Amino acid sequence: ATPGPAAASGDGDAPGSATASEKKAAGFAAALAAGEAMYGENSGFQGLTPSRVEASPHLDTDWLLFNDFCITPVPAKEVTRLYGQAKLPTLCAYTRVDRPTPKPLPPSPITADVYRRLTLDANLPPRSPFAPFDYESPKETPGPGTLLGIDAEFVSLAPAVKEPGPEGEEIVVQPVRLGLARVSVVRGDPDHPKRLVPVIDDYIRAVEPVHDYLTRFSGLVPGDLDPATSKRHIVKLKHAYLKLRYLIDAGCIFVGHGLKQDFKMINVVVPPAQIVDTVELFHFKRQRKLSLRFLASYLLGADIQKDTHDSIEDARTAVRLYEKYLEMRRDGEGAFREKLLEIYRFGKQHGFTGEVRPDNVAPPPPPPGPPPAPPP
Repeated sequence: ATPGPAAASGDGDAPGSATASEKKAAGFAAALAAGEAMYGENSGFQGLTPSRVEASPHLDTDWLLFNDFCITPVPAKEVTRLYGQAKLPTLCAYTRVDRPTPKPLPPSPITADVYRRLTLDANLPPRSPFAPFDYESPKETPGPGTLLGIDAEFVSLAPAVKEPGPEGEEIVVQPVRLGLARVSVVRGDPDHPKRLVPVIDDYIRAVEPVHDYLTRFSGLVPGDLDPATSKRHIVKLKHAYLKLRYLIDAGCIFVGHGLKQDFKMINVVVPPAQIVDTVELFHFKRQRKLSLRFLASYLLGADIQKDTHDSIEDARTAVRLYEKYLEMRRDGEGAFREKLLEIYRFGKQHGFTGEVRPDNVAPPPPPPGPPPAPPP
């Protein structure tokens, strides 16, 4: 026990019970006896009685003694009394300084020439679904504020590792290891003549065996990531990263659904000001987050992700949802919140699957008519 003034509450002492001062003295005596027993007679505890401690007024002091959960003001001389090895002297010095101006970031090593070489000089497959930026006009040159829709798909490279729990249940000790398999980026500016046309649709070459293609969620099938058999645009993982990094450093704005998780799994850092996540745009606090399929069904009247996912379709849908969000916000905050509440009410009533939307929901059955009149 570290020595130090202790306080004992004496409020509401019953008649015949020990007074507050007696309780306090007993507490000091116990603490000092414990210190002597623990650290020996040469510890400095000998001769230090509760009365001598109490006799030293130290309420007006800048020093505090932290003794487990007990924090007590102490005189300055208490700071230098170590009581043998009962205290460990530690010095912490704090200095108020002005925060220095951060140094400007160095120019990105991924230049426009590198990006153009990776995209324009690529051997695109016949009937390629995307058209890279051609840099022939300002709208075809990515830069600060360029709006892009993005979506990524992943495959499982290794299964989850599970162990039996104490009650026979399975406990996941290592989660599924996922790898980036496809990245799609579409043009998102509303006045662009090629609006929603993809600029990137990269399939990442598999460098290790794929455990599960997760076809239901990724839309990928065996052979899609193999350069020997795939009809897709196969790229190295490094080249896919370089292209994304260039667009990020150029200041492009990325629109997507669940981008926080996607960028985390892709392992790239994007400034928050460059992210528009439709998951967050259409979300009430402490309520469930709405799926892309449900929002597309309710707000756009579109049926997506029926059997599988397609990253180009998802990226385009995210851009259209963002445009719908801006349209809804024009009527004011109150009108937007009411519309969002209506969306949640519809989902709770008909399910959040996206299979039912306002234009195809079955009307409620008519109320029953009056019972037939009894025969005369």
